[in-house]
Amino acid sequence: MDVIRDFFNQNHSDLLRKLEGAGFTANQARDFLPEAVESILRSTQNTGIAVAITGLLEEPSELMSSINTEAIGQKLKMRPKQVESGLAVIVPVLSQALSQKNKNIVESIGRGTIGDIMGSAKKLFS
Repeated sequence: MDVIRDFFNQNHSDLLRKLEGAGFTANQARDFLPEAVESILRSTQNTGIAVAITGLLEEPSELMSSINTEAIGQKLKMRPKQVESGLAVIVPVLSQALSQKNKNIVESIGRGTIGDIMGSAKKLFS
């Protein structure tokens, strides 16, 4: 799921700031973010990229409910509620970014050649 990993790599600093704004210390945010990324990737790996992205766009709460917040909390010494609040910050931002990326691809399909369309699809699903 390179598209998800790429999102986190490109938005790392912004996501850390958002987590700190939600009450995480800088150290907690720095520890939490990679764990959240891996948890999101694990929860979407069995569905395939198209289903995972559709789920994120249409029903992000399902993704959140599939993540074991207690396990993350134990590993990071955080309360499950704090883990949930961190995911509540991250998942909507991820959904919004994927939605925008999807919109850009649809727009390019409307005005592009078959080569452009194939290139856009390859970027989304790589």
